Parts: sequence; structure tokens; C-alpha cells
Amino acid sequence: MIFQGQSQRTWRMPAYRAQVMYLPQRAVLVGETVEDALRHPFSLGVHSGLTFAQQDARNLLRGLGRRDDVLEQTTANLSGGEAQLVALTRALLLKPSVLLLDEATSALDVDATCQVEALLRGWVQEGERAVIMVSHDPVQRERLATAVLALGAQ
Repeated sequence: MIFQGQSQRTWRMPAYRAQVMYLPQRAVLVGETVEDALRHPFSLGVHSGLTFAQQDARNLLRGLGRRDDVLEQTTANLSGGEAQLVALTRALLLKPSVLLLDEATSALDVDATCQVEALLRGWVQEGERAVIMVSHDPVQRERLATAVLALGAQ
């Protein structure tokens, strides 16, 4: 696989994973509060050139239908869907080039799913970016996909 003109084998894995970011269906959030969870990756060496911007986090979360006090919520009390939204926000704050999403909206209601889709469409249009998304929802695939690869038994 070639990414940004280089074979994947020539990339240092931390640098590659900072640009090609995977979000699992079940989000893992480190920290007591949502803000802690969003800040945590900025303490890692691979993201040393980035700074956590609280206002950017608030704006992203607001665009996903969350209230302004969401940063103070404890991560232990988040629903599965809320954790998915926080994980997506965290990823976007880290400025990757590619998002690999595994059922990123599976725990969301219709309104929240539409907000995520709108955010992703806007994000892709802002630069050289791509989203590769696993979804079992054919209607979602129809709304978002520019190409579809169907996997399964034949």
C-alpha cells in the first residue's frame, strides 16, 4: 500500500498511525472526564507538534449535538454512542489524513448519525483526506460512499 508517496513499510508506525487513524466500534477513552480523554493523545510523542485546543473540541462536539458542558462529563457515565462521538472528536483534533471507521455510528440515533455524516463530509472536503468506513447500513452507504466494496460469503 502506498500512502503519501511511500510504501507502508517505509513509514515509522507511530507516524503512520498518526496519519491513518483507526476508530473501533467500541471507543476506548483514557481519563476521568471527556476533556481528559481528548487531551490525552496530545501528551504522546507522536503528537508533540500538536496542541490541544479546547475551543476546537467544543466546536466539534457542538456540531455533533453535544452541550457545552460535555467536556466536564465523566467518561465512565457516557453511553456507547456518546463515547463514539468523543472518539471521533479526539481523532479529528489530531488532524489525520485518513480515518478508518469501524461502525462509527452503530450506537447513535438517526439525528446523531446525520450529524456525524455531515461532519465527515465537511472534513473530507477541507483537504486531501479520506474516510474508509465499515457500515452494515445500506442507506448510510448510499448517503456517504463514493465507492463500495461488499465483503461476504458468495
